[in-house]
Amino acid sequence: MGGMGSGKRFGRSKNALVEDCWDIDTTDFGRRGLLAPGTHQSGS
Repeated sequence: MGGMGSGKRFGRSKNALVEDCWDIDTTDFGRRGLLAPGTHQSGS
């Protein structure tokens, strides 16, 4: 089981871990109309 790169990482990793990523609140996006069919947004 587990190959190269699996398991715990010590020190800094070049790849982001799930714990390092932001949460996405799809309910809030829906309230703002960002998840409406046919909408598209990119950038900030």
